[in-house]
Amino acid sequence: MVADDLQFIDNVLRDKAAGTFGSASTRRSLFRGLGALGAGLGALGLMGGSPSPALAAAAPAGSAAAAPGADTTQSILNIADTAEHLAVTYLGYVIAKAGLPANVSAILAAARYEEQVHLQVLESVGAKPLTTTFSLPAGDLTYVTDGTKALQTIEAAEGIFVAAYLAAVADFAAAGNWKWAQYCAEVLGVEAEHRTLARFALGESPADNLCFEQAAEPSVGAAAATLQSLGFLSPAGANSYAYPGPGDPSAGAGGVTGLALTNSVPGAPAAAAPTAMPDTGAGGMARRQRRLDTAGAVASAAAVAAGAWAVAGRQRT
Repeated sequence: MVADDLQFIDNVLRDKAAGTFGSASTRRSLFRGLGALGAGLGALGLMGGSPSPALAAAAPAGSAAAAPGADTTQSILNIADTAEHLAVTYLGYVIAKAGLPANVSAILAAARYEEQVHLQVLESVGAKPLTTTFSLPAGDLTYVTDGTKALQTIEAAEGIFVAAYLAAVADFAAAGNWKWAQYCAEVLGVEAEHRTLARFALGESPADNLCFEQAAEPSVGAAAATLQSLGFLSPAGANSYAYPGPGDPSAGAGGVTGLALTNSVPGAPAAAAPTAMPDTGAGGMARRQRRLDTAGAVASAAAVAAGAWAVAGRQRT
């Protein structure tokens, strides 16, 4: 049984277990690309400086085992907006400093443009970044000047972004807001593409190495805490990198399509952006546990199969 099978089983068991979310042990899979640098998650967790006050307030304490309902609508949007600002900022420095081949720089420029579109959509419905100034782990400039290290970092970071949007999908779906669950899934798919493209640029084979994206964070706030622990959200002194703004809107946009979110109704016209804060009901997001009715599912399947056999029998006679 491969790791992806175990992850899928873990997802199902987690959904069946009332009030539990499992551990964040699968997070380690996000950092395979950093293994060549001799740095595991524990070591990377020591690289940050003083925590950003805004992030410290937003990320639940003990986030690896964050309780259900820790994320609210506003905190989900704010953390996502912050992550998109980080992505635009980091990718811009890598493109400028790493001396990557033109085709790889073009991939990163398109990714940067896509992250900028994401944050603009988030802010159109009231998202506010918790910070727009970021840092490098331990102030190490090779995270933007060394092409291999930069691409490995992008691979790991995009895995964290995927996990965060997976948690957001679960929160919005649990609250019955299928439209915003879909919007988050649409962004998630692009972040997964970025992770795969980073692997492709690194020459990793296969670049598309997952059967299922990894639900490695129990909440959106936990994903923010992971970025904090890695040292990307602790600006201080010379180790401070401000979001530069959108820059040239056309840079990286060549060939990029799908700029509009889609409506959840098949065949409906596309919406350029949602026009209001997503409605999730009152207060925080409660993750309503889904119970799997195994017996009912088996009975239903048996009834469908019996009906199919009956129809087939009538057609033969």
